[in-house]
Amino acid sequence: MKKKSLKSLSVIFTLIAVFSFCFLSLGVVVAQEEPGWDFDEMDELYPEDAWEEVEMTPEEIEELFTEGWMEVYDEREPEDVLAGVFAGILGGGILIFSILFFVASYVYFSLAYMRLAQKLNTEPAWLAWIPVANVYLMSKMAKMHWWPVLLIAAFIIPFINILAYIAFMVFFFIWNWKIFEKVNRPGWWPLMLLIPVVGALIFAVLLGMTVWGKNEPAKEKKEAEEETGKGEEE
Repeated sequence: MKKKSLKSLSVIFTLIAVFSFCFLSLGVVVAQEEPGWDFDEMDELYPEDAWEEVEMTPEEIEELFTEGWMEVYDEREPEDVLAGVFAGILGGGILIFSILFFVASYVYFSLAYMRLAQKLNTEPAWLAWIPVANVYLMSKMAKMHWWPVLLIAAFIIPFINILAYIAFMVFFFIWNWKIFEKVNRPGWWPLMLLIPVVGALIFAVLLGMTVWGKNEPAKEKKEAEEETGKGEEE
């Protein structure tokens, strides 16, 4: 099962890399393309009645545009071309990093919460991979009501969305507090998400310690301690 999962992830990352490379190449090509003639600016510089004094046929005027002035007008310095190429490379690099970071983060948190659901015997654990449904799974793991999930639908309503978001986040932190306590971790760990910038990274580390560290659900630990106490008494 693990081999299949790793193979699927490899395919996903390969597709992302190919897509990013294509986008990067497109950015370089666009940066090298000549801008073309600005007809609005041409109309300002050369009004239509100005051409009445020119004794040239329409064909000669067109040839003048395409073979003469166009080349002079579109001529750019090598520094401008290099700047365009650099901008394309930078933009492509930022896009690649953003996509990879988003995919890696989504896979990591989905896998972590699926593992938490399995530890707490909450089914179906695979809901952790589905947006919105993963929040419903959190409510099940915390053994609380699921109805606050409906607040997500109010996020698109102006003005109300602010209140809905605040209320939803309150339940989100309560659910996670209870979930962490159920696996013998401090319930306040999820509050690290409130710290700007580095909060998400800190929470990701703490979540990894919770999921893959040596711990056991609180109920099982309590039962084990009670059995140990009885054994010592006997």
